[in-house]
Amino acid sequence: MPVAFVSGASRGIGRCAALALARRGFDLVLSARTTTEGSGRSAPSVPGADSLTIPGSLETTAADVRALGRQATTIPFDIMDQESIRRCATDALNAYGRVDAMLNCAFYQGPGNAVPFLDVTMDQLESAIIGDYLHQMLMLKSIVPHMSARGSGVICNMTSRVVTRELGDGRSSAPGTTYGVAYAAGKAAFHRVAGVLQYELGSAGLRFYNVDPGLTVTETRKAG
Repeated sequence: MPVAFVSGASRGIGRCAALALARRGFDLVLSARTTTEGSGRSAPSVPGADSLTIPGSLETTAADVRALGRQATTIPFDIMDQESIRRCATDALNAYGRVDAMLNCAFYQGPGNAVPFLDVTMDQLESAIIGDYLHQMLMLKSIVPHMSARGSGVICNMTSRVVTRELGDGRSSAPGTTYGVAYAAGKAAFHRVAGVLQYELGSAGLRFYNVDPGLTVTETRKAG
């Protein structure tokens, strides 16, 4: 059976993608920070904001995958922790001996994402670039070579409307909006990856895609 690796699979788009893949016959490797139901907390996007308990967990997604008749392996990881990413990639490959499809849905969630330019700090900008670009590259570097050696693989990188459309509606990147320059810049950097890798590795049997889901009402948005 084909195997798909999904990051950010505890809730939201990652969870929905995992269940859709299970319905299409994939066994799943599921990764995220939240392992057990009730332990998930929203990360405040602006300093001083309260975090909220949000539903969703790896154990819940895995149970739903198994209810669809597919296998599910859960691997906790943190997109801000390099060692966690390397361990996750190794465990994902070891779980079934292969990864046929990879969906990168995890992203940095923390202070700075919705802070306007005049207020955002260099530390917040750095965190966004690390979580939404550099560590995403580390995950790709850890799994794509194995796909290339096998001569097949599909990689989908979750992008955002912030890098695919102009604002054009009078909104500003201010507290209370969904994003600021830190989030936009990190996502913009990651958005450029799929096209370049398709050019470099398409002839090796790999396919790379960006996926822009548009505004999606996830569990985190409902909690906020």
